[in-house]
This record gives sequence, structure tokens and C-alpha cells, in this order.
Amino acid sequence: MVYLKRSLGNAWDFLKGTQAYFRDVVLMHGFILFICLPLLGSMTRLILQRGSIDYLSTDNIPTLISQHPGVFFSLIAVLLLILLLVYFEFTFLLMSVYFIKKQEPISLKQLLQLTIRQIKKVRPMIFLFFLAYFFLILPISGLSFNSDLLSKIKIPAFIMDFIFTNRWIIVSSFLLVYVFLGYIGIRLIFALPEMILRDRPFREAIRESWRLTKARFFAISGQFLVISGTILLISTISYLAILSGQIFVEEYFSDYSLISAVFAMTLLQGVLLFNIVMSTVGIFYVIVDFMDDEGFLPDIPSWFSSQEVPKKHTALKNTAFTLFAVFFGVGVCIYNMNYLTSASETKPLTISHRGVSLGNSAQNTIAALEKTSKDYHPDYVEM
Repeated sequence: MVYLKRSLGNAWDFLKGTQAYFRDVVLMHGFILFICLPLLGSMTRLILQRGSIDYLSTDNIPTLISQHPGVFFSLIAVLLLILLLVYFEFTFLLMSVYFIKKQEPISLKQLLQLTIRQIKKVRPMIFLFFLAYFFLILPISGLSFNSDLLSKIKIPAFIMDFIFTNRWIIVSSFLLVYVFLGYIGIRLIFALPEMILRDRPFREAIRESWRLTKARFFAISGQFLVISGTILLISTISYLAILSGQIFVEEYFSDYSLISAVFAMTLLQGVLLFNIVMSTVGIFYVIVDFMDDEGFLPDIPSWFSSQEVPKKHTALKNTAFTLFAVFFGVGVCIYNMNYLTSASETKPLTISHRGVSLGNSAQNTIAALEKTSKDYHPDYVEM
């Protein structure tokens, strides 16, 4: 009971700090989604176009290496940039939650400077561990933070076909691997924070994380479950409330159903944004909060100089962010209005399946065709 009360208290503290997390996470995701990803995508297309290569697949990679080495190494460079950007996102969010937990005010400019400073200290072993952790352990174990970069990775169709054909063996094996990697993921959960926040060497950070989680495995797992469950519960209740409101309007105030649908769609997108932000920052909150509760969260580094941000500047930034959010919301509403009205203005074609409607006759018979055509006037009849 004490543990459950503490977990719920931590979940409440996490949700209470939503405003503190929201701005930085939204700005970072916006930067990655609208600037970095299109830029990297354009670079990839340009490289392939210069090499006169129509597509990339497992079939043409050997040819690419032997006949187009320049294109191959250029694509490797783009891949490394993507991975470095993922590491930047991880470090940025970890540092952001760390200073929020320390209740130390920090500007966005300082946060970016500290993140870049940490990036400069990345050593090959740390980067390799990061790759293994986030591409092998966290995505499979379900503990991965929501990254727009990692979400672009898709499982090829032929692998999905093989999984479906051998689904019982695959599912059973997957569950075992899932449990094993989930265990490894939690046991190494503090390794990267130890390297980033405490400048621990690679081997020492691994050993320290393994030692710290030895007797705390279930406590950390419980924290993840409580916070994830709380976010899911809030999102589900919000979705149901919005959809129920739309159903009520369509039932009793049908003249206003379009306007209501526009606002309902905008609110649903807002709930989705909340879910993305909270899911993204949740893993970092659990890590930093647990380190703080157990007394091994490091103090603020001596090289960090706290700068007093004038209240006028803070108010100006908050006002600017609020205005941006309002204009963005209005833009989303206009887009949703155009989306809903354009869909309603397109009259769908009516096709009678095998000439039958509501079982009015035997399928594919002249009697069915005559009755259906006379009573329902379909555009086409499918034979």
C-alpha cells in the first residue's frame, strides 16, 4: 500500500509538471519533425538521384557498395546524422527533466548549450552502447520514448508475412525475448544517465546501473506501469468525453454538428499531442525521479552558471508561446474544417454487391437486378 501510494504520488507530481515539460518537448519535436526530417529526407533523395538509383532494398545493397561507393558512404553519413540527432533528443530531454527536478530555472538557450556540450563528450563506446540500447532493447521491450525519428523505421512486408505464417512459434519466441530484453533494459536504465549527468566512464556506468537496479527492478517497473497507465487512462477518458459530446450534438443539435465536429477533431489532436509529450518525457522522469529518491542524482555541475531570467523576458516568452499556440490552433481548426467539408461535398458512388440489397432476391439474378435498380438506383451493380 505504501509503495502504491508513493507511485501514485510520483505520477501526480509528473502530471502536475506538465506545463514545465510541454514547451521544450513541443519545440524539440517541432524542430525534428518540420526541419530535420524533411532536410535529411531531401538529402537522401538527392544522393540517390545523383547516383541514378531508383530505390534502396536488400537486393541492390551489394551493387551499391561495389559500383556506387560514393553513394553508399554518403547514405551512411546521413544515417549517422540521424542517429546523432536521436542522441541529441535523448540528451536534451534528460537534461530538461533533470533541471526541472532540481527546480533550477534554465533558459532554452542554456539547455541547448548544455546538450551540445554533452554531445561533444560522446565517445565511440558510449555511442555504440546508445545504438544497442535504443535499437535492440528499448523498442522491443516497450520502454522506448516516442521519437519521430525512430518511428520511421518499418518492418519489411516479407518479414510480416513470415511472422503471420508462423505466428504461434514467433509469438511465443517474441514473448520470451520481450521479457528478457525488458529485464536487460531496466537493469541498464541508469547507464546513459550516469554517463551524461555524472560523466561516468562506460564500464563504470554499466556496473553502477546493474548494481543500482539489482534490488529495485520491480519498483522501477512499477513506476513505468503507473505513469504509463495514468497517461493512457487520461487520454482514454478525454477521447470518450469528446466523442460523446459530438454524438450528443449530432443527436440534439444537428444544425451545429459540423462546427462541433471541427472543434472535436481539434481537441482530439490536442489530446494526441498531450499523449506524445507525456509518453516522450515519461521515461526520463522515472529515471531522474528514481535517482533523486534513492539519493544518487548528482548535484548541479559546478561549471553551470545559473542566470537570472528577467520576469519581463519570461512573460514575453510565455506570451509569444501562447500566441503561437493560439494561431496554430486556429490554423488546425481551418484545416479540419476544409478536411471535413471537402469530404462531405464528394458524393460517394453506390455499388450493389451481386445485385442484391437487404436480401431482396437471389444473388446475380435478373430479378435481383430489377428490384435493386428500381428501389435503390445504384450507380453500379457488381456481378
